[in-house]
Amino acid sequence: LCDVMIALLRQDPACVHVDLRNCAVDNQGAKMVSDALQLSAHTTSVFLSNNYIADQGCKHLSEMLAVHPNIVTVDLSGNQGIRTDSCKSLSEMLRLNTSITVLDLATCLGIDNEAIMYLSEALQVNSSVIRIHLAGKYGDDATKHMSEAFKVNFTLTRVDISSNSLSDKSCCHIAEAL
Repeated sequence: LCDVMIALLRQDPACVHVDLRNCAVDNQGAKMVSDALQLSAHTTSVFLSNNYIADQGCKHLSEMLAVHPNIVTVDLSGNQGIRTDSCKSLSEMLRLNTSITVLDLATCLGIDNEAIMYLSEALQVNSSVIRIHLAGKYGDDATKHMSEAFKVNFTLTRVDISSNSLSDKSCCHIAEAL
């Protein structure tokens, strides 16, 4: 199914929404999607949730997203292989990309405090992202990093950090930033 969708995307570069949720897209598939999206100037949304994308696949996607001028929504939620290196690639992309407004990384359980630090640093300089979804299991260090981004990034209007067991300390970091 994934191969068919990618072939169709290559044939129809006017495709606006690419929805490959739950299609067993792995790192190789993510590279194929990235290559196909480079040909599509009209795509605005990419939904790749609940697949098997890991660090290498995320790197391919990040490289494409860094220069794609029209994609505004990226959903990578539920990809358990997305970890610190993936978030490092995504943060490098966020420093360059000025079109993405929504980034969904919810329930990517491989994302840890260090990964959140990379994303937070990128969000301190990115002024296009208005919504980021990071629901998962993060600790005090992660919320401290995120609160640093909240202090300087005024374009973020929705930050989903649900399903976290936030301590009083974490809540204080967030409250002070807001």
